[in-house]
Amino acid sequence: MCLLLTVSIAGFSQTGNPMYEKGYSGNISFVAAQGYRFKAMLLTSHGYRFGNGCFIGIGTGFTSDFTKTMELPLFIDIRYSFLKNSDTSPFLGLKTGYVLEMGFFRNGFIASPEIGFGIGKMTVSIGYTFEYFPGYDSMGSGCCLLPVRYSLHQLNFAVTYNF
Repeated sequence: MCLLLTVSIAGFSQTGNPMYEKGYSGNISFVAAQGYRFKAMLLTSHGYRFGNGCFIGIGTGFTSDFTKTMELPLFIDIRYSFLKNSDTSPFLGLKTGYVLEMGFFRNGFIASPEIGFGIGKMTVSIGYTFEYFPGYDSMGSGCCLLPVRYSLHQLNFAVTYNF
């Protein structure tokens, strides 16, 4: 009985950092961001782990501030994990790309560096999100479009499951 229990536990335990395994990798993240307004994000990215701690993938998701504004990001996701032979490891990451703001039908640029800590297949991180939207708006006048540029700065906290 003890032998069976030991074999079962050993079969499910993981040794080493999964970011140091080569091949396909995906993740799904829940992100809470606070800046001008609170946002909740559900993001996923899929790509390749190179076996040296580096992951590069593409991602998308859904962002809402619980008003009329929703965003659909499309981004490149880059991560580097530092410790190879450990189940726990700090990492650095960057998501950068394009974002479509659905409430006002504007598009813009997004960049989000992060720093975090991985425990097996789960990671937690804090980061900064910068969004820049160049464009035109009638400013409520209805008569002419004026050039408008605005940016959003947010602090975020993410919980991610990697598979």
